[in-house]
Amino acid sequence: MITPRIYIQTKQIQNVKVFQSPLIPTLKKFEWNGSGGHNKTTMTVPAIFGSSMFDAMTLDPVSTSVREKIHHYEKCLVNLSEILDDSRSPIVLLSPAAAATGITCKNAIGAKPTGKGPWTVPLARAIEYKPLLSTKCPTVDLNRRNFYSNDYNSSSFQQQQYRSATAGAKRKRYKPFVSLSAVALIVDSQNRVLLTRRSEHLRTFPKAWVLPGGGIDPGESILDGVIREVKEETGLTVIPKDVEPVACWESCFPTSGQECVDSGKGILAHHLVVFCKCRVSHCHVVLQEDETDMAVWLDQEQFEMIVRREYLPGGHERWTDVSVEVAVASTSTSNVDDCRNMSSRSIQIPLDHLCGIYPRGDVCCGIAQGSRFMIEEFFQTQNNSMYQSKM
Repeated sequence: MITPRIYIQTKQIQNVKVFQSPLIPTLKKFEWNGSGGHNKTTMTVPAIFGSSMFDAMTLDPVSTSVREKIHHYEKCLVNLSEILDDSRSPIVLLSPAAAATGITCKNAIGAKPTGKGPWTVPLARAIEYKPLLSTKCPTVDLNRRNFYSNDYNSSSFQQQQYRSATAGAKRKRYKPFVSLSAVALIVDSQNRVLLTRRSEHLRTFPKAWVLPGGGIDPGESILDGVIREVKEETGLTVIPKDVEPVACWESCFPTSGQECVDSGKGILAHHLVVFCKCRVSHCHVVLQEDETDMAVWLDQEQFEMIVRREYLPGGHERWTDVSVEVAVASTSTSNVDDCRNMSSRSIQIPLDHLCGIYPRGDVCCGIAQGSRFMIEEFFQTQNNSMYQSKM
């Protein structure tokens, strides 16, 4: 049986519609209150594949977490903790942040409570926003259509609930739990952010510009996972004291609920992405060609050009000719020495390739929406008044 890595702690969870999933009968054995005892008002249950973690944080009848909409995403505050289960393996615990902390969404990036305790960070998800062709998180549509709950009494469900049912064009894909990923907001000494482009042969998000990261391995902590992913994908070395969780994103693929319904398979991938800010002292990037084929250090001025291109009249025409320098993975490496320098070659590409939310246009340009959210939040905290004036 697959072990859940993410747990949601909330009150009166049985009354939250989003948890009326076919898997809900399996959850009773996970009920606990964090101290080994039974508590009728507080439950901690695994994050269920296809059920919205964001709704669990904001629709809880006694939740004090306020949701805030900003263009293409909405966010709320959560407490993010990493604790050890009975087998001493790290698990993540999400709970609504109390308003009494005094931390708002606008100043939550990097906000740490005093003493020992969880990180208070924004949790965000996609919403519909026509100027950027953004669609709402597919869990919203699927929940409204009872896409998974329709199988609640299915006689065959017990045989398929823990199996990825991918065979057949119209068979839904079931996974028991939401997966955990760690993604790095890598910032250099010039306050530039590192973006990488996913290779075009990848199954999910091919050719998308993203912040580097990936799935957490079994028994691995968030910090260890993000340090490993950064080293594998970029060659950069970060140390634990320079890594800090700063935000979360509820990620689904496909990104459109209608596409999930039309395919008959529903959601193919459902992740909680934990973004961690990582400071690095040097910026020489060594790309992992199997996963990333380009990289760019993006500064605030360049990002503001992207924003102006998207929101201001005539922006597309004004910035088509602006280019940005990117590092490109070499395809001719044959030995260790070559591999160390595989990213030394650089080319110029139009800044327009980074504009919009992925996938934009026939050539699938744009930044993946979760990464775009994180970059917006970061640069907004660097110079809030300047950033807001461009929006």
